[in-house]
Amino acid sequence: TDEKTESSRAYCHIQGYVVGYRQKKEALKRLIDANPNLYSIIFCRTRMETQEVADFLMQNGYAADALHGDLSQAQRDTVMKKFRLKNIDILVATDVAARGLDVNSLTHVIHFSLPDDPEVFVHRSGRTGRAGKDGISMALIKPEESRKLKQIKSDTKIEMVEKNIPTGDDIIKAQVGGVFEKLLTEHEDFFEFDNNLQYFGVLDEYYHLIVSSLLLKMMLFLQIIVVQINV
Repeated sequence: TDEKTESSRAYCHIQGYVVGYRQKKEALKRLIDANPNLYSIIFCRTRMETQEVADFLMQNGYAADALHGDLSQAQRDTVMKKFRLKNIDILVATDVAARGLDVNSLTHVIHFSLPDDPEVFVHRSGRTGRAGKDGISMALIKPEESRKLKQIKSDTKIEMVEKNIPTGDDIIKAQVGGVFEKLLTEHEDFFEFDNNLQYFGVLDEYYHLIVSSLLLKMMLFLQIIVVQINV
């Protein structure tokens, strides 16, 4: 079908970040902060780890929730509905619990823990890079997992780019870009041009109020980010 043809054109970029176990949660925060407007599933190995990571993110102000086998069916349905409606941006899940969830618009998949089965890594990553849009699959890798990573690469023939955890400067630059990206996508009608390169969108006080409000929010947000990084 045309949809399948379009989806096949999308590409999933796979990135690896080597980080010690004690630093994984803080590293996860930096990856999220360096990828504004993220809509992602974070995969964990166990139910306990899934809940711990979700709790950590929620306590730090992220719109996240957990999906795992210790939840009742009603609770799982509620969490999945919130994620589909984008009331939350981040779903922390086990592989088994995420099987019933089919979302085509994920921007990122994050492997908080590597799976034992290489094919599971491929399946996780395949949840992004759909519907004609490229996606990013990011793996947090402990130094002692080099053998497991080598096995995954060998069995699946994936190409992984090893990268460093984002710095404070990286995050600030990404957040500034994210604010303007959101401004352009949510208010496209304000940035339309005619053939003479003149605005024909709404150019009145309402437009200026929206831009000023967004820029003010950006400045306040960046001040918070800088304080958090310095702490």
